[in-house]
Amino acid sequence: DLTPLENLTSLQSIDCSHSQVSVLSTLVNLAFLQSIDCSHSQVSDLSALVNLASLQSIDCSSTQVSDLTPLENLTSLQSIDCSHSQVSDLSALEKLTSLQSINCSHSQVSDLSALEGLASLQSIDCSHSQVSDLGPLINIPSLKSIYSHSIPIRSIPAKLVNKSELVGLYISDIPMTGIPPEILSGNSRGSCLESLRSHYTDLSVGSVALPDIKFMVLGNGRIGKTQICRRLRGEDFEEDADSTHGITVTSARFQRGSATANPPLLHIWDFGGQDIYHGTHALFMRSKAVFLTVWTPSSEERSEHEHRGMVFRNHRLDYWLEMVRQLGGKNSPVLVIQTQCDTVAEELRQPPVPDLMLDPFGFCKILHYSAKLDRGRAALDEAIDEAIRWANQQQGDLKIGAGRLRVRRRLETLREEDTLRPPGERKYRVIKKEFFVQICAEEGGVSNPDHLIDYLHECGVVFHRSHVFENAIILDQEWALEAIYTLFNREKCWRQLRQLKGRFTQSLLASLVWQEYEEDEQALFIHMMKSAGICFVHREADAGAGIEAEYIAPDLLPELATVQEELVAYWQNEVSEEKILDFPFEYPGLVRSVIARIGANAGMNALYWKEGVCGFDRRTQSAIRIDTLPPKDGKPYQLRLRIRTQRGSAKELLEQSLEWISQLARQSGCENIDKLVEPAARQKKERVAKEIQYYEDREKPGNKELDFGPPPSSVAKTYCVSYAWTKESSEIVDQLCANAAAQNIEVIRDKTHLDLGERISKFMNRLSEGDRIFIILSEKYLSSPFCMYELFEVWRQSKRDDESFLKRIRIYRLPDAKIGTLIERLEIGVFWKKQYEQVEALIREHGPEIIGGTDFNRYKLMKDFALHVGDLIGLAMDTLQPQTIEELESFGFDLPEKD
Repeated sequence: DLTPLENLTSLQSIDCSHSQVSVLSTLVNLAFLQSIDCSHSQVSDLSALVNLASLQSIDCSSTQVSDLTPLENLTSLQSIDCSHSQVSDLSALEKLTSLQSINCSHSQVSDLSALEGLASLQSIDCSHSQVSDLGPLINIPSLKSIYSHSIPIRSIPAKLVNKSELVGLYISDIPMTGIPPEILSGNSRGSCLESLRSHYTDLSVGSVALPDIKFMVLGNGRIGKTQICRRLRGEDFEEDADSTHGITVTSARFQRGSATANPPLLHIWDFGGQDIYHGTHALFMRSKAVFLTVWTPSSEERSEHEHRGMVFRNHRLDYWLEMVRQLGGKNSPVLVIQTQCDTVAEELRQPPVPDLMLDPFGFCKILHYSAKLDRGRAALDEAIDEAIRWANQQQGDLKIGAGRLRVRRRLETLREEDTLRPPGERKYRVIKKEFFVQICAEEGGVSNPDHLIDYLHECGVVFHRSHVFENAIILDQEWALEAIYTLFNREKCWRQLRQLKGRFTQSLLASLVWQEYEEDEQALFIHMMKSAGICFVHREADAGAGIEAEYIAPDLLPELATVQEELVAYWQNEVSEEKILDFPFEYPGLVRSVIARIGANAGMNALYWKEGVCGFDRRTQSAIRIDTLPPKDGKPYQLRLRIRTQRGSAKELLEQSLEWISQLARQSGCENIDKLVEPAARQKKERVAKEIQYYEDREKPGNKELDFGPPPSSVAKTYCVSYAWTKESSEIVDQLCANAAAQNIEVIRDKTHLDLGERISKFMNRLSEGDRIFIILSEKYLSSPFCMYELFEVWRQSKRDDESFLKRIRIYRLPDAKIGTLIERLEIGVFWKKQYEQVEALIREHGPEIIGGTDFNRYKLMKDFALHVGDLIGLAMDTLQPQTIEELESFGFDLPEKD
């Protein structure tokens, strides 16, 4: 009820959004009213505003408003938002020459001709509406930005694209006639205006049809996907082929029939079926493609399959079809292939999915095939031919500049010729930006090499990020993907990295699986992984201190149970704000992206586990925790994401997190995310601008929206002691603990806090996290991997900061600990260096599978010991240390000095 406002005649602004207000009639006399926001309310009629001549801004989004006629004489109006409403006609706005911004997205609007005379209009958003023609916008002189995602247009006027005043054009999810979809904005890109301008410029000097098409092969592991790809390439069936890991990218000419003078080139992407790869598959499924979903009756009946002693999860056919629908789109042609059909008796008449799973696809063929016998090949070839033709009809014959195609073919030739050379002699796996520009100049017809690189990247021909690795362009993506996916290969280093909680360094991967690659190539792989969200920086590098960056791969994180004790420091048993997002599909990679988004900001100041993360934001003084929940009954492929915040400005942190989670969801292919995440009214008005800015800035260094830090502690100070088991060390520790107990101080040590059957490594981690750690240095301590692990972990838990490290430790040196001179300290470093090199040599010779998980963790730390033990011991020796037990107690427990 707005009645109490009717006499506030000087009122200039009203916000009744997200309320139960339904009637605005009490506002008729508020002559000075300039702004009204009634979004997400029960308002359906704007008649009360008819005489409010001072109104400059109206937001009636997400209401039942259908008629804008009451606004037709409000000549001062500058902004109107009628998105998510029932509005279908904009003719009431044709005289409002002061209008600068219109948002009619998600409405019934179909015609923009009423806007042609609005000389002041600068921005329009007609996304997800019924608008079928953008031509009326050509003659609006002040127009700067157009947002037009998912509208039923088939083309965009060249005059509009070349309009000099226009600075931003955002178009995606539209099958444009003749325009490759990679030219448009897409889910992860901003304005496509300059890209379109370059495209049209290159077409003007010569255009050609693009016969190439992506060919995506999806399905469970060990069911014959790779053998289908081999047959399409003209290769023989391989009886005992290994299972595909990651993605294999190859090409083949589709030679069916003799009438085609220029047969299409199939770019075949063979996706590994193992569950851990699904999140990265989504990165490559966003351009024009034919999708093969492959299945067998046995893979439908079994929830798991075994290969070389390892067990992998199977997904049913309906999962793969839903993945194609969500990520590839309804306009993608789909071939559903039952494979391993060596005889007629093995063919099932219908695939094991209801028709409603197939109905959304405009083109869907049911096939039976045997790669072993090449049985059913004629039907397969015919279906592929029809699928390519159908895809071309949906978008018209795609055209690109003749110069662009010449450059593309030259790159493909370089790559194909390079693969014929021995691995050590290949020259074109990666090319420099300067060489690419040179090729463009030699071939001609390319107006902007940068825009062509972006196009080729979106097509999957190359991989490139302008700010990554000196502008290098990865031409041989299969080579790079093979190296990257080695992390997830269970026969190689997957087990070891899981033991390390998903953490790794470049040098560690060099020791385990990247021995054949040069250091600059290894760095390029890691940059590619970061750009794709496969990993994030957990600990920043410090070249001066000899510390390399440490990364976390979210897909290799441990289960929640393994970090439960650490979680207590971050999360209390209270929740002040909570939101559960029920996504219709599990969107492979979305959870990983959420973890990586927080990880990129928080680094070591957050806690990570498989499908979850928790951290403390210092700006809002609030903790945030994100978990995945089991799907609801009857929805096996649903993703349920729970976001909780507590303490401080918990609501603000929740709203902010929902905003960037919705951005990540759009990037992952989620449709109608606004129905799941309803931004706060103050955020909604700037949502589109913020979204575009995020996509442009998300990979720039220093993009720190959140300010993560250690959570505030309310727990009493913990005291721990680290020592080697010698008679003299044990006696000192016994005395230290006894005297502490007499003063009601508990000291954590092995004899009293390590239970029979408890893991030693877990206890050592507990020691390293103490507030005050007593170090009893002895000769045995300095040569013990357990003790050195504890010392190094204390330094690591101190964020490798010398001052923080010295505040936490109290060292008591026994006479046999020879560390007083530089040579003695160097000898300790040499000892650990030799230990590391001996183990590394064995691993390089026999492979990482020879070492157990716990020992592998120690092996990883040996290198760090060798590099930093001298620094740590030298740092300790550079400070005055206690000489007696009494001094150690006084100094360690911060007791007042005795007289």
